[in-house]
Amino acid sequence: MSNLKPYRLIIKPLTESKAKFLRIIPMRKKSFVEGEKLEISFELENLSNEIFPGGMLYFYINWTSGQQVRHSFPIPPLKPNQIWVTSKFETDALSHGFALIYIRMPDIHDEQGKPHDVEFYSGRRVENYIDIRASVAAIKVKTWEEIYEFWALIVAALSLLIIALDKIYWFLISLYI
Repeated sequence: MSNLKPYRLIIKPLTESKAKFLRIIPMRKKSFVEGEKLEISFELENLSNEIFPGGMLYFYINWTSGQQVRHSFPIPPLKPNQIWVTSKFETDALSHGFALIYIRMPDIHDEQGKPHDVEFYSGRRVENYIDIRASVAAIKVKTWEEIYEFWALIVAALSLLIIALDKIYWFLISLYI
């Protein structure tokens, strides 16, 4: 794009499930369920030594069903080391399995109107470079059936434990009688 030094930004996708177990109990923030709502936002930090001029951050989520959700967030100018958290965007978890989050940044121009590249990182080190052709995060989505099967297994295991403890108790009592 240009021979100017690219802007460097740390990007962290922030996701939160809005699913409720038995439709009343909020689930863990990272327990995503097919057909239920989830929120996504991004935390950005300017790693560059100059002011990042701002722009639009575009992202999309690719679901295993082949569906795609797209949205964008405005990013204000960011001073060096300044952190910005975008607003939250709510969408449905469209299918079970892994959903991949991709980002795309449009052309950025500095104060003089010269085009600049933007590089994304997951942390402060050079090894944390993110190739935006790859996903920046994944969301593991389960079905309600998977969740109910898990809890049924827990109840069954606890029931067997109670029965086993009862048998052990009576066995030990029989040894002392």
